[in-house]
Amino acid sequence: MTRGGGWGEAYGARNLESVSCGKERESEREREREIERERRERERERERGERERERERKRETWYTTGEVRR
Repeated sequence: MTRGGGWGEAYGARNLESVSCGKERESEREREREIERERRERERERERGERERERERKRETWYTTGEVRR
């Protein structure tokens, strides 16, 4: 047996952890989902900004060259 109680203590701690951390794990999963949602939203905003810049660039090109816009 090792100092601190050995295997029995380790298993006991693991069992207590599994019971007491169930809610913690659930809230951690919720935080991860929230982070993923925020990441997807930032990605959509970035893509939207890129599309707007592309449209603006095309508009400027059309005005300066006099080309027919398609």
